[in-house]
Amino acid sequence: MIVIRKLLEFFATLLILCCRFVGYVYTQGWSFFHVSWYDHRFDFLRGPSNWYWTERGVLGNYHIPFDGEVLDLCCGDGTFSGLFYSTRAKHVDALDIDPEAIQTAKSVYAKPNVSYQVQDVLRGSYPKKFYDTILLFVAIEHFSVEHGRDLLKKIGAHLQNDQSTFIGSTVLFEKRGGHNFEHDNEFLSEKQVKDFLTPYFKEVRLWISSWPKGRQECYFVCRGAKK
Repeated sequence: MIVIRKLLEFFATLLILCCRFVGYVYTQGWSFFHVSWYDHRFDFLRGPSNWYWTERGVLGNYHIPFDGEVLDLCCGDGTFSGLFYSTRAKHVDALDIDPEAIQTAKSVYAKPNVSYQVQDVLRGSYPKKFYDTILLFVAIEHFSVEHGRDLLKKIGAHLQNDQSTFIGSTVLFEKRGGHNFEHDNEFLSEKQVKDFLTPYFKEVRLWISSWPKGRQECYFVCRGAKK
């Protein structure tokens, strides 16, 4: 039995090292692929010490009421809608402009109460008129200032009531430019994020999460759309 246990430990260690290497290579090369979404399966491979990205799922679930109607904007590969939000929501509408991202979401994270759809979140009608929770993680910086404002107005118009929640995040950068080919409006401080959100919501709360390598993730929770 000792020999079997030692063999299992050896292969487990080897497998973990191999998985971490594959995850590391994908992460380092992702910016060169010029794709607009991240495949979080490679985050899984990087092991439990790489847990920071799951904050979005935990924070989202904290603000989703049981049996609530949820809208996940710019959902990417569908990880959070499929693995997190679907466990609390009555239904999740998960939208992204990238057909490949939605195809991955449907094939990997399919759930009976999640609808993945290809859609430009700025244009067209959302699947439902009102939602209890709307989520927009690490995406607001992808829109120009003008388009970002239009999106915030649209989000506010789809919140069910003043107790409904709009949740999201953005990375805070030391300087603008040179980070992502799709970024049009990068934020440099917590104040800039709050100033951008405040004209559209009565209540805006922010907090900062410090990630490895100096990354600052600015989370925001908003309620009460201003008319």
